[in-house]
Amino acid sequence: MNRNLTVIVLVSIGLLVYGCGKKEEKPPEAKVTTAQPAKEAKLQETGSKTPAIPQMPSGTKFVSMGIAPSFELPNLEGNLLRSSDLEGKVYIVDFWATWCPPCRKMVPELKKVYDKYKGSNFEIIAISLDEGGADTVKSFVESTGINYTILLADKDITKKFGQINAIPTSFIIDKQGNIRDKHIGFRSAEDMENIIKELLSERM
Repeated sequence: MNRNLTVIVLVSIGLLVYGCGKKEEKPPEAKVTTAQPAKEAKLQETGSKTPAIPQMPSGTKFVSMGIAPSFELPNLEGNLLRSSDLEGKVYIVDFWATWCPPCRKMVPELKKVYDKYKGSNFEIIAISLDEGGADTVKSFVESTGINYTILLADKDITKKFGQINAIPTSFIIDKQGNIRDKHIGFRSAEDMENIIKELLSERM
């Protein structure tokens, strides 16, 4: 009896001194719909003076959203591609990364679109935001059979396009260099084709 009383007293003192163990609380999960937050690429910037490019609902008539930013970025072999090389073409700029599930899901859709329109004054420029460099991206490109142009992002390219806070984010640009569509998240080949066909039919 005395022994039990001693144990109870010691436990009570321990609780008073150290307190009860607190259950670790998990932070609330971010709500992600069709796009992957671009946190891994450390894209979140503050204080940028670059105006955000507004997102137009997919399926609207594709009014100009302004001139596409100029850029000069290396491909996986280290050769530079300039936006001026794309003058007179309709092209997609797709911001993506190999670690992003919806980006990976979108690769076959982009391949379909490129196979269908590559001979029609059309290009796809996929700008990788991977931090592992060309080797990481090359391995993924080879394993998936990507057939369109891959470029490696620099520190300024996301700001030029009005901040990229989630990926994939894609832009469709017309022959005059105007942004005619912006879409955040996965999109199907059919959705992209609806826009591409109209822009390819337009005269310079």
